[in-house]
Amino acid sequence: RVFRVFRIFKFSRHSQGLRILGYTLKSCASELGFLLFSLTMAIIIFATVMYYAEKGTKGTNFTSIPASFWYTIVTMTTLGYGDMVPNTIAGKIFGSICSLSGVLVIALPVPVIVSNFSRIYHQ
Repeated sequence: RVFRVFRIFKFSRHSQGLRILGYTLKSCASELGFLLFSLTMAIIIFATVMYYAEKGTKGTNFTSIPASFWYTIVTMTTLGYGDMVPNTIAGKIFGSICSLSGVLVIALPVPVIVSNFSRIYHQ
Protein backbone atom coordinates (compact mmCIF):
# COMPACT_ATOMS: atom_id res chain seq x y z
CA ARG A 1 0.00 0.00 0.00
CA VAL A 2 2.85 2.36 0.76
CA PHE A 3 4.37 1.80 -2.66
CA ARG A 4 1.30 3.21 -4.39
CA VAL A 5 2.78 6.64 -3.82
CA PHE A 6 5.58 5.76 -6.23
CA ARG A 7 3.05 5.48 -9.07
CA ILE A 8 3.46 9.21 -9.58
CA PHE A 9 6.89 8.49 -11.02
CA LYS A 10 5.25 6.39 -13.73
CA PHE A 11 2.95 9.34 -14.41
CA SER A 12 5.97 11.57 -14.98
CA ARG A 13 6.66 9.76 -18.27
CA HIS A 14 3.45 11.26 -19.63
CA SER A 15 3.74 14.71 -18.03
CA GLN A 16 6.21 17.16 -19.50
CA GLY A 17 5.94 19.42 -16.43
CA LEU A 18 6.99 16.65 -14.05
CA ARG A 19 9.88 15.71 -16.34
CA ILE A 20 11.09 19.32 -16.38
CA LEU A 21 10.83 19.45 -12.60
CA GLY A 22 12.82 16.21 -12.33
CA TYR A 23 15.55 17.49 -14.66
CA THR A 24 15.69 20.74 -12.70
CA LEU A 25 16.09 18.94 -9.38
CA LYS A 26 18.83 16.74 -10.88
CA SER A 27 20.72 19.74 -12.24
CA CYS A 28 20.41 21.55 -8.90
CA ALA A 29 21.58 18.62 -6.77
CA SER A 30 24.61 20.50 -5.44
CA GLU A 31 22.53 23.56 -4.51
CA LEU A 32 19.94 21.39 -2.78
CA GLY A 33 22.74 19.55 -0.97
CA PHE A 34 24.16 22.88 0.17
CA LEU A 35 20.70 23.93 1.36
CA LEU A 36 20.26 20.72 3.35
CA PHE A 37 23.75 20.95 4.84
CA SER A 38 23.33 24.62 5.75
CA LEU A 39 19.95 24.04 7.37
CA THR A 40 21.27 21.07 9.35
CA MET A 41 24.27 22.99 10.66
CA ALA A 42 22.21 26.06 11.50
CA ILE A 43 19.60 23.96 13.31
CA ILE A 44 22.27 22.24 15.41
CA ILE A 45 23.99 25.53 16.27
CA PHE A 46 20.83 27.49 17.07
CA ALA A 47 19.29 24.65 19.09
CA THR A 48 22.42 24.52 21.22
CA VAL A 49 22.52 28.31 21.64
CA MET A 50 18.81 28.46 22.53
CA TYR A 51 19.18 25.72 25.12
CA TYR A 52 22.02 27.54 26.88
CA ALA A 53 20.30 30.93 26.57
CA GLU A 54 17.15 29.57 28.26
CA LYS A 55 18.82 27.06 30.59
CA GLY A 56 18.26 28.72 33.95
CA THR A 57 14.76 30.05 33.27
CA LYS A 58 11.89 28.73 35.37
CA GLY A 59 9.14 26.98 33.39
CA THR A 60 11.09 26.87 30.15
CA ASN A 61 10.29 24.41 27.38
CA PHE A 62 13.94 24.33 26.34
CA THR A 63 14.75 21.41 28.64
CA SER A 64 17.41 19.84 26.42
CA ILE A 65 19.19 20.44 23.15
CA PRO A 66 17.03 17.89 21.30
CA ALA A 67 13.91 19.61 22.68
CA SER A 68 15.28 22.89 21.35
CA PHE A 69 15.51 21.36 17.87
CA TRP A 70 11.73 21.66 17.51
CA TYR A 71 11.77 25.39 18.22
CA THR A 72 14.71 25.92 15.89
CA ILE A 73 13.16 24.00 12.99
CA VAL A 74 9.83 25.78 13.39
CA THR A 75 11.54 29.17 13.63
CA MET A 76 13.98 28.68 10.74
CA THR A 77 11.25 27.52 8.39
CA THR A 78 9.09 30.49 9.51
CA LEU A 79 6.17 28.29 10.58
CA GLY A 80 6.02 29.80 14.06
CA TYR A 81 3.61 27.53 15.93
CA GLY A 82 4.10 29.44 19.19
CA ASP A 83 4.19 26.39 21.44
CA MET A 84 7.75 27.21 22.54
CA VAL A 85 8.86 30.78 23.08
CA PRO A 86 12.05 32.17 24.60
CA ASN A 87 11.69 34.03 27.89
CA THR A 88 15.11 35.63 28.32
CA ILE A 89 16.44 38.63 26.43
CA ALA A 90 19.31 36.54 25.06
CA GLY A 91 16.85 33.86 23.93
CA LYS A 92 14.70 36.43 22.15
CA ILE A 93 17.72 37.94 20.40
CA PHE A 94 19.01 34.54 19.28
CA GLY A 95 15.47 33.56 18.24
CA SER A 96 15.31 36.63 16.00
CA ILE A 97 18.71 35.85 14.51
CA CYS A 98 17.57 32.25 14.01
CA SER A 99 14.50 33.40 12.11
CA LEU A 100 16.48 35.75 9.87
CA SER A 101 19.11 33.08 9.24
CA GLY A 102 16.42 30.61 8.23
CA VAL A 103 14.97 33.02 5.70
CA LEU A 104 18.40 33.72 4.22
CA VAL A 105 19.52 30.08 4.10
CA ILE A 106 16.32 29.00 2.38
CA ALA A 107 16.19 32.00 0.02
CA LEU A 108 19.79 31.94 -1.23
CA PRO A 109 19.59 28.81 -3.46
CA VAL A 110 16.18 29.74 -4.91
CA PRO A 111 17.46 32.03 -7.73
CA VAL A 112 19.85 29.32 -8.93
CA ILE A 113 17.06 26.73 -8.95
CA VAL A 114 14.72 29.11 -10.78
CA SER A 115 17.34 29.94 -13.42
CA ASN A 116 18.01 26.24 -13.99
CA PHE A 117 14.28 25.61 -14.29
CA SER A 118 13.94 28.43 -16.81
CA ARG A 119 16.92 27.16 -18.82
CA ILE A 120 15.57 23.59 -18.92
CA TYR A 121 12.04 24.77 -19.69
CA HIS A 122 13.18 26.74 -22.74
CA GLN A 123 15.24 23.87 -24.19
